Amino acid sequence: MPNLDDWTREADQPRVLCAMAKGVRWRIYELEQCQRHLGLTRDIPPEGITRLNVSRPDARIIFWKLHTESTTPAQLQVCTRAADRLPQVRHINDPRGWLACHAKEVAFAIWQRHDIPCPQWFEFRDERSFKANQSFDFPMLIRVNNSTGGRFSWLVRSFDEVRGRLPALRQGMAYHHDGFPSIGVGRKIIAVQYIPTERPEGVNLSFRIIVAGNRVVTGYARVGPARDWIAITNRFEPWMEEPFIAYQRLCQQFCEQNEQLVVKAVKVLGLNFQGVDVILDRQNRPYFLEVQPGFSVGYADRKAWHPPFYNPTRPASLVKFLIANRDRIKAEAPLYHDYWLDKHAMFDRAFRALAEVL
Repeated sequence: MPNLDDWTREADQPRVLCAMAKGVRWRIYELEQCQRHLGLTRDIPPEGITRLNVSRPDARIIFWKLHTESTTPAQLQVCTRAADRLPQVRHINDPRGWLACHAKEVAFAIWQRHDIPCPQWFEFRDERSFKANQSFDFPMLIRVNNSTGGRFSWLVRSFDEVRGRLPALRQGMAYHHDGFPSIGVGRKIIAVQYIPTERPEGVNLSFRIIVAGNRVVTGYARVGPARDWIAITNRFEPWMEEPFIAYQRLCQQFCEQNEQLVVKAVKVLGLNFQGVDVILDRQNRPYFLEVQPGFSVGYADRKAWHPPFYNPTRPASLVKFLIANRDRIKAEAPLYHDYWLDKHAMFDRAFRALAEVL
């Protein structure tokens, strides 16, 4: 490994280096907008970021794309050490804040200190530690701390249900994402306060809000049937069409009225380009759940994906609805239409916002 104290200036060095880990890719339109607003970009393994290949003043920004589930302790140490030794370089998603987008309890602890509303939580390993650490009542969610999309996460209403889910939680602790040999650093089992989000139409609700720099770029509402605790895009069913549009309007209103709070929720984690998951309880009080650097926009190398959704199978009924109602959605929920369905415009807006602060 090169010595971090070595310094070489290369005339053709790009302004931005992308530290792209194995299993992470450029998303649709992302690379071209990064090039347009921040300068030429080339990829390099995150372990290779040193003073030997970051020269001033040309390469002043590192875009860190670490794998959310599978970054190893050794890889993270190399990346954070490199960031420590490069004080003149600006970072997109600084690796020193990476744990907050990997482990929900890390984000919760920081948010609690900075008055960002979030659920209560506690860690446990087995029946004994659950009883010793339990700090709030049922119902609650028990989950692996870096699980997403409802995987290795269960709503439980009694200690007997906790006991029954422990074997599956242990499987989640050993799960290898996409066949990676590593399970990632700091994997834990946590319990999280359950916040009911049911709306009068019989749907649960959550927001995904994209933050870049000092700006909310876009946001959209995800609805799911109230019989299921999780509200994510693939829970959409055709009978939810009217609530879907209504809650896109509510999400836009929330983003406009709470932009400073949402941006703060990302900044205090040491990050600057994230998808933020927020829910509203039945009294419309917000709770911040997690941040994600991936935020599911579709990838540039999947030629079968097409506008406006870039993933036409999850679910097909939503894509059909979006295409048939695009004019109405544009009129009633422009933040969603203009900067989520249009990924080119979304990344243009995002990298403009990053260029303002880097």
